[in-house]
Amino acid sequence: MVWLHLSCGLSRAAAGKVLRVFRAIILAAIQLGMLIARPTSVSGPQISFSLPRDLRTAMSKLSIEPNIIRSICCPKCYTKYSLSSMPQVCSYKETPRSRKCGEELWTTCSTRAGPRVVPHRLYSTQDFESWLTYFLSCPGVEDHIDVSYTHRPSLGVMESIWDSPAWKSLGTFTTTKGNLTFSYFIDWFNPYTNKIAGKSSSCGAIMMFCLDLPYELQRLPENTFFAGISTLSPSLLPITTTGALSLSLSISSVTLSSFTESSSPIPPNPHV
Repeated sequence: MVWLHLSCGLSRAAAGKVLRVFRAIILAAIQLGMLIARPTSVSGPQISFSLPRDLRTAMSKLSIEPNIIRSICCPKCYTKYSLSSMPQVCSYKETPRSRKCGEELWTTCSTRAGPRVVPHRLYSTQDFESWLTYFLSCPGVEDHIDVSYTHRPSLGVMESIWDSPAWKSLGTFTTTKGNLTFSYFIDWFNPYTNKIAGKSSSCGAIMMFCLDLPYELQRLPENTFFAGISTLSPSLLPITTTGALSLSLSISSVTLSSFTESSSPIPPNPHV
């Protein structure tokens, strides 16, 4: 069912129905087999087997769902707030003498249980630590990374970033086993295409990929860390845009520093 959902585009609701049908078929087959094996038995033992009833449960068992970190942010200036101490309106100031942003941080949402007050906007990022664990557990990835530690730069010809002066300027960091070097990439684009007469908007895709992989493998989707998407309106000031980007940078930096001190199946003393 997970394959049908991810590869064939089967909806979550349809996949849940198919799971329930499969569960009924398997249960009926087991009961029929027990009746054939014990035809004289009036009542057989209770049958219990573990089969997910919902697609989300099946995906969690396979550990393929990304770990998403959701933060509350102001819809106007993208200032981050905590769930435990979130004010009614945004109190951010661009400078000490500036006026407060004053944007409403809460909104009322209609639900089946009635109106409910919820945060106006959530900003979602992927947890880097959990992704890095998945990335290094993929078959062959560590073998490809080990090649970069023993690479000898070509004389006079740059065939990849491993031969570049920038890579050499990092010194022994890139040749020490267990160290990982990542490239941070942000690309801004108009989701409504580049038509001048159309809607004007901007989205930023925030990604990272490991430079220790061979060049032909670095930018493959399965080897790319997708941190998140930042949606900005054209009226935002540059200082606010920088603040929106620093939100993602700060989340990644905290996660990276904590990851180097945590225990995991990664080579000892890892540094990023």
